[in-house]
Amino acid sequence: MATITTGHNAPTGFTSGEVVTATKLNAHVNSATVTGIVNADVDAAAAIAGTKIAPDFGSQNVVTTGSVTAKDATVQADDSSAAVYTSRASEDGGPPYVVFDKARGTQSSKAVVQSGDQCGQLLFRGYDGSTTVSSAAIACYVDGTPGANDMPGRLVFSTTADGGSSLTERMRITSNGEVNFGTANNISVSTGTDDGATFYSSFSTAGVFQASNNNNYVAFFRRRAGNGGVLGFYRDTTPVGNIAVSTTATAYNTASDYRLKQNVEPMASGLAKLAALAPKTFEFKAEPNVKVDGFIAHEVQEVVPHAVTGEKDGEEMQGLDMSKLVPVLVAAVQELSAKVTALESAQNQ
Repeated sequence: MATITTGHNAPTGFTSGEVVTATKLNAHVNSATVTGIVNADVDAAAAIAGTKIAPDFGSQNVVTTGSVTAKDATVQADDSSAAVYTSRASEDGGPPYVVFDKARGTQSSKAVVQSGDQCGQLLFRGYDGSTTVSSAAIACYVDGTPGANDMPGRLVFSTTADGGSSLTERMRITSNGEVNFGTANNISVSTGTDDGATFYSSFSTAGVFQASNNNNYVAFFRRRAGNGGVLGFYRDTTPVGNIAVSTTATAYNTASDYRLKQNVEPMASGLAKLAALAPKTFEFKAEPNVKVDGFIAHEVQEVVPHAVTGEKDGEEMQGLDMSKLVPVLVAAVQELSAKVTALESAQNQ
């Protein structure tokens, strides 16, 4: 039963303060405008046609075994098919939304969020036999100082390891588009001690990908069947080399197909170039007291320019491709062989 509260205008057919029975309420509810009903029990079979209800439940829990639907968003309460559905049918490309709003302060007096505040989280949990335990999560954080129409954000993906009891971050996407795997920090192979991998968005300064691992392989590349390339290298759209494997070996190949070349002629002055090379014995500063035989890059550059990358005293350290010296050695040996053959012929005459 319900009571029409004193002080309110009673709907048609009721008197203020009257105790209303279900029978009388059902008889008048379709045509009455009912206001001020307190603690009313609504029969399961009751229906209020053409009327919209906007209840305020305060701090109470709303429990239902059916569905709660509002503007094409549905919360399915049935345990056998529990789900949250949101759909949108419109003549535009707009999506349905699941929105998380975060502010500091209170609902009536909101304040600006700060860097590091969590804006929302999707939490996935499972029952372990005694309690519900977190298995994975996707969280959004403020990733910098907010400003007017400026809300930098990052996404953090976490999982719980087998045998673990808490979430561990596995991947994050930062506000500037960098993607970190296995670490919260960007991986830089030239600095820092973190292990993991980072895809960079600022390619011009850091490269696209950097990875680090302590006392183990950084990466594996596998060709499952047949001999051939595992990694290919391009200069713009032109293939310039690859790393290939066979059953028992690895080949480091630079582009050499005749179809890529022109103005081909025999190499000359192999002995002169060989004589101009200046082999050295030295120690690397990073590994003192270890003697190494080799060359100084800028000295080789004067003799075989294409064997060296970078410029002397440039921003990047120079590098030397020893394989580019092989043609010089072959040409020199061939010249020496020709001289030996000529001398032997002269002696035999």
